Amino acid sequence: MGLRKGMVLLGESSEPRATWRFSCDVLVLHSSTTMRCNYQPVLHCRNVRQSARIVRMDREVLRTGTKASLDFEFLFRPEFIAVGSRLIFREGKTKGIGNITFLHPPDEPAAVPGRREAAAAAQRAAVAAAAASTAAAAP
Repeated sequence: MGLRKGMVLLGESSEPRATWRFSCDVLVLHSSTTMRCNYQPVLHCRNVRQSARIVRMDREVLRTGTKASLDFEFLFRPEFIAVGSRLIFREGKTKGIGNITFLHPPDEPAAVPGRREAAAAAQRAAVAAAAASTAAAAP
């Protein structure tokens, strides 16, 4: 796997876990567009800088000055983040700030299925089909 920018060094007693999804309370500082589910800004949280998408919102739309509770899902890899950490999100001229309130367990399904969930479902279906054909072939 190797080292990459943004990795952290932790002791064994800290029990670190990376997460794909998390909840946060945000304030939109400026937005020239309307944000809805599946909006994909770049998130900055401590040493993390990665694109994420909104998978759940407590409002229908977000605009300038709006406060909301959101669930974000990282697009490329899970990251090590902590509850209470501050974050900034941006995309073009859109900017917002927030605080992380909850880390979702890694085995919890996403609210909106993405590539990762589709690939996992296809793999489970292939394994089930192989098991069924093996069971049917056995006398």
